[in-house]
Amino acid sequence: MDTQSYVAIVCLHFERLRTLLDEIISELTTLEQGLKANGKPLSAFMTQFEGIEQRSAHLATEISRLQGFVQSLIAENMPTAEIAT
Repeated sequence: MDTQSYVAIVCLHFERLRTLLDEIISELTTLEQGLKANGKPLSAFMTQFEGIEQRSAHLATEISRLQGFVQSLIAENMPTAEIAT
């Protein structure tokens, strides 16, 4: 894969991460508002909290994948002698 393709993939991946993060922030904001408005304990919102947990795990996986792309991009464009040091 050429450098331009790697950079395009990394840009798309960052956009995806931003979308995932925005979704988590939105869900947390909704959860926070629900907690304030209803005065109910967190346990009343466990289903919503579990969804946030799943999205958070997905975000962590995508961050690891992004790191792999970036590391590949660096390795592909760095002279062999520099990689060894």
